[in-house]
Amino acid sequence: MRRDLDRGIHRHKRVATALAALAAIVAACGGNGTTDPTGEELPVSWAAVVSPPGSFEGYSCGLTEHGAAYCWGTIPGIGRSRRPIAVAGGYTFSSIGAGTFRACGLTVQGRAVCWAQYTVNNPPPLPPTLVDTLEFSTLAVGSPYACGLVEQRLYCHDHLSTSFWPHADSVRFQAVASGAGAMCALSLDGVAWCWNAIGSDVRPDNEQVVRGPTPFRALSVGRYQRCAIAVDDSTYCWAPPEDADAAAGGRVSVPLAGGHRFRTISVGTDYACGVSADAAAWCWGSNHYGQFGSGEVRPTATGIPVAVSGGLRFSSISAGWSTTCGVTIEHLAYCWGNAKSGQVGDATPQQPPSVLDRRLVPTRVANPLR
Repeated sequence: MRRDLDRGIHRHKRVATALAALAAIVAACGGNGTTDPTGEELPVSWAAVVSPPGSFEGYSCGLTEHGAAYCWGTIPGIGRSRRPIAVAGGYTFSSIGAGTFRACGLTVQGRAVCWAQYTVNNPPPLPPTLVDTLEFSTLAVGSPYACGLVEQRLYCHDHLSTSFWPHADSVRFQAVASGAGAMCALSLDGVAWCWNAIGSDVRPDNEQVVRGPTPFRALSVGRYQRCAIAVDDSTYCWAPPEDADAAAGGRVSVPLAGGHRFRTISVGTDYACGVSADAAAWCWGSNHYGQFGSGEVRPTATGIPVAVSGGLRFSSISAGWSTTCGVTIEHLAYCWGNAKSGQVGDATPQQPPSVLDRRLVPTRVANPLR
């Protein structure tokens, strides 16, 4: 009996030693639950993924449910990677946005932190840096403007600025959107206000005030169209002033074809996507790079929404220059469309310049590098 007891004690010590060694390995790998005992990385739980408009040398960024930011592709201020890499600085973000020249995140304290390709006088790339001391309730990032709300007042800055400046208008806003060369804000009474120039450069011929049959509750802005979702979930779109009929002044919102009702919408450079009440994703506009995710490309644009293939159910979607990204209700990230610069994030090897690198269907974003 004594011999059996000694064997049990030694066996227990060996197991304890092995467990301690395993714990050390897990701790060395980060110890945060993202690695299982076999060393295989588990999927990241994503809260949002964004693709910037107006950026051919593309990139994308994502935000985890724990507020950590990652980017992939040709990343402003960071470099190149064909799979997600962490944004430095140790910030915890509540939202993230991407533009041509820089990406920005809104910290849980309401501060704007940006990382950029260049700023004033073209110094070296800017690492994640606190842009201003203002505390924002929301922040939208586009090309070149980033705009946010402070106590319902609109503040903006571009990639050459070192701080945000207040918008001259006295209107109070509930939401803001920034896209390729323009920005829009949604007033408290559900009216869309849009500008091609902002701050001291605002001129009456550049300002659009757009009303729908019912008040708008959300909006998104792109280079060639702006869209808004009404309180009844119907979607309306209109053109910016320089592309609109002179008589209409660009101020007429037109119902989206097909009668679709969307929970959320995102307008890219020359196309748009939305997520319907049943979590299905739809896209319309131009589809030269497969940014519809429908398994095909189209030589001409369409105003009728086309279903994203794969049967995935999305909670959010982001339309960029020619790459689309979305997060499913299971918190998985997918991207599709133009993959030239690695902005799809699937960690595949770089293709030769002669190869048209694109993904015609939703492609799973790879796990981040540790």
